[in-house]
Amino acid sequence: MRKFIYSSTHLFIYLSTHLFIYLSTYLFLHPQFAYATAPQASIQVSPLILEYTLMPGQSQKDLIVFFNPSSVTQIVTPKIYDFVAADEVGGLKFFDDPGWQFSASRWILFNQEPFELAPKEEKALPFTILVPEEAEPGSHYAAVFGEARSVYEEETQDQIRVKVHVGAGTLFLINVPDVLGERSSYSGHIVSFQIHGLKQIKNGFKRITRVPVGFVGNQPLTFIVRFKNTGNFYQKPEGKIEVFNLLGKKTGEIMLKKQRVLPGAVIQFKASWKPKFLFGLYLAHLKFSYGRENNLTTEGRLKFIAFSPLLLGLLLGAVFLILGILFYRNAKFAKKEQKRNA
Repeated sequence: MRKFIYSSTHLFIYLSTHLFIYLSTYLFLHPQFAYATAPQASIQVSPLILEYTLMPGQSQKDLIVFFNPSSVTQIVTPKIYDFVAADEVGGLKFFDDPGWQFSASRWILFNQEPFELAPKEEKALPFTILVPEEAEPGSHYAAVFGEARSVYEEETQDQIRVKVHVGAGTLFLINVPDVLGERSSYSGHIVSFQIHGLKQIKNGFKRITRVPVGFVGNQPLTFIVRFKNTGNFYQKPEGKIEVFNLLGKKTGEIMLKKQRVLPGAVIQFKASWKPKFLFGLYLAHLKFSYGRENNLTTEGRLKFIAFSPLLLGLLLGAVFLILGILFYRNAKFAKKEQKRNA
């Protein structure tokens, strides 16, 4: 009996020692499991976009609201920036240049002192827009950001303080009308109108036909319209694409959703189209509206040749079947003629 107890005790000590060594080694190699995940900073703002039409010398008061969705207290610092279009898909680049033509960063006044937001707390930030008397007609814009940070300390030997920064902001779009109608403009043009998604047969076909040629795969076709705003007001164009076959019958209609286009920027308008069957030459007719209230229009035309593989396979099968039947009948008729002549 003593021998059994003695052996069990040694076995327990042996397993405990090796388990401790294993866990110590694992936690040393994977330190992220040794400590609780540190709380992360987070901030939300509403509304995301504010639009105003103000005359030179006019003012406007309003507010934006910051919300802390996290479980830790955030320290929020309001800041303001100018911005421009950074790409053709809606990206923005933020900077500080009060002398820039379309800048509104010095028109928006608010308290820029940091403030605390408790978990799940929201706070309003009042502001006042003061449009200078000498403001140039056109669109002017800026962005008010709330840069938040969460401060915490990890229990380490060096007591390292870690700071995490995030931010969220509201875009301000301010139109200053031109009462004389001399220095303001709503203008623009279509840079390109293309179709993507055709599985091209060979580049040689396009050189011969001078239009895109290809098969329609499982993925939808995508029409891409690139529009440039050449005026000094931001615009929200929209459009419609109608697709007609060789007989003039409409086979599809695709809508282009509104997008904001800043002055001088080029923005892509994309729309997907999933046709059932295509075979032959097609014409895509673009009707595009832009301007102050989208009262200006422009058009574009795009020809392309597309084939649905299934339909093309059925047609080719039917052609080969007809040719086979004709070949068989001709061969049978030739045999009869040979017998007669014999």
